[in-house]
This record gives sequence, structure tokens and C-alpha cells, in this order.
Amino acid sequence: MVSFICDTCQETVRKPKVESHCYKCRDCWVLSCVDCGKSFEGEEYAQHTSCISEAEKYQGKLYHQYNPKASKLSSNNGNVQMRWVDIVKMVASTSKDYKQNGTEKVLQGMMEYDNIPRKRKKFSNFVKNSLNVHSSEVLDEVWGLLETAWKKNKEEMDALKNKIKDKKEKCTAEETANGETDKNEKKASKKRRRTESEKKELESVKKPKNNDKPAKWKKNVRKMLQKKGSVTIKELQEIEEVKVKTLLVFLSKYDPKFKVKLGKHLCEIAIVSKKGTESSKGQGKKGWKKHIRAILKSKKTLTLPQLEDSLCKAGFNDISKGKILLFLSSLNSRLELNMKGKECFVEF
Repeated sequence: MVSFICDTCQETVRKPKVESHCYKCRDCWVLSCVDCGKSFEGEEYAQHTSCISEAEKYQGKLYHQYNPKASKLSSNNGNVQMRWVDIVKMVASTSKDYKQNGTEKVLQGMMEYDNIPRKRKKFSNFVKNSLNVHSSEVLDEVWGLLETAWKKNKEEMDALKNKIKDKKEKCTAEETANGETDKNEKKASKKRRRTESEKKELESVKKPKNNDKPAKWKKNVRKMLQKKGSVTIKELQEIEEVKVKTLLVFLSKYDPKFKVKLGKHLCEIAIVSKKGTESSKGQGKKGWKKHIRAILKSKKTLTLPQLEDSLCKAGFNDISKGKILLFLSSLNSRLELNMKGKECFVEF
């Protein structure tokens, strides 16, 4: 049942007891609904028969999604009750020929309520208590009018439901008939797409890349070294996404010298292009790093070709130049370059 708040004394009052409250509170003129918060002046509150629940008020759009039980109750019981209240209003407004004198007052009085029972015993008790009507003849006439109107409405609703069911059955039959044809068409279209994609893969051939033009990252590396003088390897990598190995191979063209510090021992390695190549059977790739460390500790000055020769003599002939430079950069080392007469340093 709808309840209101008096704006003058802030007292919550149910709809049937608003008139009695007005006798107590003489300044009561504006009433606001508890659920929806709308304000009503004078006798406008009588038209406000139904309102939203607390769940709908606080949850809003998510009410039906996350409260399936509440939505079922509102769709079944709530709609039936609203239909019953609408029928009461319709009978009170349309029917005029009454056998008893008190029937019109009873029907008009019931228009203010939205919790009118739908069963005979509860209905008679409700009218006796809320409307103060005790004559059985008036109750019988009111109930007869409402019952006939309810039956007519029910028959109309059943007819509409049967029409909707027939339409749904026809639609499902058509969908099942069309569904089989759609499946066959989808399978055929998938096969066509596969054949077309296979043809495209066979026709498409990767074009060879033109390696004649120099890469842009090399120019950027040169500019950065000439400007700053001393740079870290991370700063060079930030210019372009290039591996350390490729950077070291590129920098080996500019007469570089590696200065490696192993403990207190300092060794200088000059990277010079090797003229001759020797071939010998290798004993694998394990242990070549230990071999390089031992050579660096024993000598103070060294060249890269000498390192490669010593590795080949020891049986490590499969180690490339880039791997050796990468290993030297992992040690406590520093690379000195000569860029067009200017000394540059790369720290690792």
C-alpha cells in the first residue's frame, strides 16, 4: 500500500488514513510519496494508487537482470492484482444501474485502495473493515458485478495468449525448415573460403628484400656517437630496436678497442679484420668462454684475430666474431672508437 509523508509534521501516513491525519494536522497541504518522492498538493494524492518498490528504486535498470524471482512475482501476481484493481475502477466508472442504494458508494470508495482481495471471503471482510459496509445484499451485488467483469477480461486474455502461441508455433516451424538449408549453405561457404585462402597462399610469394640501401639506424648511431662522445649500449638500443650483437659488428668497422677489466688485471683488445682463415675440426662450443678469460688474464694487449686463432687452435673454430664481441661486452668492459678522427666511448 502507498504511504505518504506530511511536509509540515514529517509523519508517515498510509493512504486510507490521510483524511484523519488532516483533521489532526491543520496545516497539512502537501504530501510526498515515500517510495518515488513525488509531492502532491491538496487531494491529488488520491490519484496515486500504485508506486515502485524499494528494489526498483535503488537498483534501477539492474532490477530485472539480477532479481529474476522479483521479476517473476511482478509479472505473475503483480499484473493480476493490477488487472483486478483496473476492473474495479472500470466497473465503478461505467456501470450506473444498481439494485441497491449503497453499491455506488462502495465502488467509489474501493477506487482509493490497491490491495483489494480477489477471493469472496477476504473481499467481504475487507469491505466491512475498511468501508464500514455490513449489508449482505450490497456485498453480493458488488461481488457479482466484479466477478462478471473479471470473467470477461480473463476470456479476452486467454484468446490473446492462444493467438500468440499459434504465431510462435508457426515461426518455429518456419525457422526449423529454413535452419537446415542455412546449415548446408554455411558448410558450402566455408569450403569455398578455404579453397580461396589456399589459392591466395600459393599465389602470394615473398618478395626479396633490397639490402643494397644502408639502414637508417646506422646513421642515427653515428650521429649520436659524434654528438655525445661517450654513450651506453642501452642508449644506442633506444634509438632503434637493434640487437647488441648487430651493434657490435657494426662498430667493429671503426678501429675499436675493448678494454676489459678482470679483477685488478686490465686487458686491451684491438679489433682488426682478419686476413686469412683457418679450418680445423672443432671440439664443440662448450668451454670457449673460460678459454677467452684465461687468455685475457695472461696478456695485457691483444687483437681480435689473435683471439680467434687461439680459439681455433684450442678446437673452438665454430665461434663467430659476433659471439666473441657479445661475450666481451658482458664483462666489465669499455669500447673505444675512432669516428672520423674523434674519439668515442661505448660503456657496457
